[in-house]
Amino acid sequence: MAPQRAVVGVSVSYNYDDSGRKLTKNSNCTIRQYVDGIEYNGNTIDIIHTEEGVAQNNSGNYSYHYNLTDHLGNVRYTFDIYNGAVRRLQADDYYAFGKKRSVSPVGLDNKYLYNGKEVQDELGEQYDYGARFYDPIIVRFSTIDSLSEKSNPQSGCSYVANNPILLNDSAQRSRIYCSEELAKTSTNSAWKRMDFLYSC
Repeated sequence: MAPQRAVVGVSVSYNYDDSGRKLTKNSNCTIRQYVDGIEYNGNTIDIIHTEEGVAQNNSGNYSYHYNLTDHLGNVRYTFDIYNGAVRRLQADDYYAFGKKRSVSPVGLDNKYLYNGKEVQDELGEQYDYGARFYDPIIVRFSTIDSLSEKSNPQSGCSYVANNPILLNDSAQRSRIYCSEELAKTSTNSAWKRMDFLYSC
């Protein structure tokens, strides 16, 4: 059964394949398709994802937008090259658990922000982590981690063991990943004792 959320005046449903990859989002009768890094708005290619950013469809012409990210994959700046110079399109700051602190767009609305995850505006700015949706307002996932009994002694809905400055939840469920550099250089015995929580 495809997940559905109820928000006043909005109807949104999602379809996934057997591996958990999102295939479509149907929001207020608008269908968005996700196919191997390409997003279709109806039958038109809207966005092509690359390692550095996206190629965005602008009335049939594609413009390239580059993203600068921090150590957790949070998009901080989105820019393009205009007349041979760098032009800032959007700047984003976040509170520790992902709530947008300030956004300064110049005609751009980048939906891939905190941890590089897609914002679901229809759901009150929740982030789509694949297996679950994360709400930065309440600092929780919307559903319980199906693997929480096996590894994480905290709440099944908690985010990154309450340590969002060092960790992100790139796996969407149960396993919490940290910076490889931190794992290599850490001499903190408390960090080592918490090894059951963190998969570095």
